[in-house]
Parts: sequence; structure tokens; C-alpha cells
Amino acid sequence: MLQYIFQKDYVAELKKAAKEGNISAYKKDAFEYNKDAAFPGNVERDDDLLKKMLQYKNPSDDFQAAKTLFEAFPNLNREQGSYEPFWAYLSHVDLYPYMVQRFCDGNAPTLADVNNHWWHSNLMRNGLSNLWWSVKQSILEEETDPEKRYHYTEYLFKRLDFRQRRLGSSTLFRHKEAVIGILKYLEENVNDYFEGRSNFIIMYFNKQATLKQLAACDRQYFYDELCRIKDDINSVKVREEASDKLSSQDDIDDDE
Repeated sequence: MLQYIFQKDYVAELKKAAKEGNISAYKKDAFEYNKDAAFPGNVERDDDLLKKMLQYKNPSDDFQAAKTLFEAFPNLNREQGSYEPFWAYLSHVDLYPYMVQRFCDGNAPTLADVNNHWWHSNLMRNGLSNLWWSVKQSILEEETDPEKRYHYTEYLFKRLDFRQRRLGSSTLFRHKEAVIGILKYLEENVNDYFEGRSNFIIMYFNKQATLKQLAACDRQYFYDELCRIKDDINSVKVREEASDKLSSQDDIDDDE
């Protein structure tokens, strides 16, 4: 079936209403929307997507929910996945019951729920788009074995804050090769002090991006670079130490 989407102007109206605190259209069972403001797009999807998603309404099921959502849109490209009206229709209409179950425990959404999960400005913080993008940026599309294909995706879903707020909110996340190289290193080398060490890694590459075209680098470059600075990474125990360690690297470079 073709996936419907909202008109851009209607999305702006809905966002404005939520920002002003008017969420009267958000009911427990269904969202009241203007059907004239929706139209079929050019993206195909599974017919029974809601039924499948409702199997994974608990936070512990997010990895399975993400796989289900991703596989329901086999031809969705990056541009379409960045289009807010696409996710707005899905979260307000087709998958509204899933949204209520997953983020509101089955209760009517509060204003905070609506703004945080339906209308967050960051795609990696919105209720549905964060699932799709988490898979898109970590799936090994060259693999045919399902377990290998989603290996790093499953690893990424083990740490919610890192996935959504740290790596997911960084500019690095836009470069899939960086994501996979970093995830490979983390899985193989970082068991302790994960928050501090992963934060240092993100800060390190953010600094590198001012000097090097990281978009041209492949996953092996990111992995090898982290292996090269492994001692520096391991010296970090808490997040607050990451900035100091990065500064000490600069001092050493100046001395050399």
C-alpha cells in the first residue's frame, strides 16, 4: 500500500497548536485530524505495520520495533526519511496506538509527551524517526545473514542515551561509515566507563572534523584511528574527563 503523508502547512498548524499547549486532538484511542490534509505519497509499506509494531510496545523491545519499522519501508530513502510530514502522519494516524502504548503507557498523551515524542526537533529524539534512523545508520546492508546484518544495530540499541543523545545527536551520526567504525571499536574495546570513553570518542572526531574531511573516510579509518589512541581513550573514566584529555592531546601536539 502507499503511505499517506500530511501536507506541510497542516504539519505547521499541528506543531503550533502543541507549542501553545493545545493538545485536545490527542485522544487515548485515536488522533482527530483533518483528512483533507492527507494525501498518498510515493512510498510503499506493509499493510499490517500497526499490528506488528504493537508486539513491541515496551522499551526493552525497541530494537525489534526498529527492525519492523525499517523493514516495512524497504525503499524509503534518506531524503524521505528526513521529511517531517512523513513521520507526522505515521505517528498521528497509522501508528498512533503504538505511540500511545510505547510512550504514554496506554494513557492519553500529556503535553510533555506530545512535544517530546511527536514533535521533538531532533529526528533522533522523535518516537518513530529515531527508530528508523538508528537502523539506517548502523545496518550492514552488504550482509545477507540477518544476524550479521543487524549486528551493530542491536549493539546500538543497548544504550539509549548514547544512541539518542550522544552519538545520535552528533554530526558524526550523519556519516554511516563513522557510526559503524565507532560501534565496532566500542563493542570490541570498551566495557568499563562507557559514558566517559564514548563521549571522548565523539569529541575527538568532532575536533578532527575541523582539520580533515571525515565524510570521505571509511569505517576502517575510524576503527583504526581509535585503536591508535586507545591509551588516551582508556585513561578516561567519567564524562567530565573527556574534555581535559582532549586538551592534553593538544598540549602534546604543541610540544612535538
